[in-house]
Amino acid sequence: MFCVTLHHKFIYTREQKLWLDAFEVCNLTRDQKTVVLLGHNGHVVSPKEIWDAVGVVDTEIYRQLLESLVRLGILETVRSKPSASNYAKKQKIPVKHVPRFAIHLPNSPRSLERRASEGAGHKQPTAPARSAAHVSPTSRPRTRRMLQEDKSDYARVFVGDLSPDSSEGDLAKVMSAFGTVVDVRIPKDPVNNRTKGFGFVEFDNAHDAARAVEASGSATLAGRSLTVRRAIPKGVPTHRR
Repeated sequence: MFCVTLHHKFIYTREQKLWLDAFEVCNLTRDQKTVVLLGHNGHVVSPKEIWDAVGVVDTEIYRQLLESLVRLGILETVRSKPSASNYAKKQKIPVKHVPRFAIHLPNSPRSLERRASEGAGHKQPTAPARSAAHVSPTSRPRTRRMLQEDKSDYARVFVGDLSPDSSEGDLAKVMSAFGTVVDVRIPKDPVNNRTKGFGFVEFDNAHDAARAVEASGSATLAGRSLTVRRAIPKGVPTHRR
């Protein structure tokens, strides 16, 4: 007869737990908590961090998640999409990697004012020792406006027939001929650190992604013709004829 003893283990550090406890009054969902945790210690969060941490597979879900945090008064856009694009060009990084969002405690002046106007009777939680910066009451409408102005589709395509020595920078340069590239990922073999022969490219909008798919076979990298097709998110069934 075997006896199995299970030990409870916290998935958060003490500081992270204190940070999340400060948002208890907001009654956050699991995905909202994931985004809030990314903003711990004043970290400014990039869209890519949100997509990766939450496991977002749809642009509309991503926008709804951000909008829900804006309504709670705890998410602020600190860098607009045009500013992020300019920063990405200067730093030579994908625009999706640029930090854009800050998380603020629910007892900041802005959040307190909003809750008072709505007649909320919740008791405000005690903030952890490391407090988030206070923001002006006008930042929430500005943040919502910036989110509405960001029309990015984050449309992803699969790129095959890559050379083992192809880099993400090289692939981004080739695919930028079809439109604005916001992210590139080429999986590597953990043993030899060489590429697996395929990658994923995200475009700013679906039209550019469609152009890349239509041009499949015409784009070349390291002497190879690239196969491009629409990327199917994990868990989404495919229909073949």
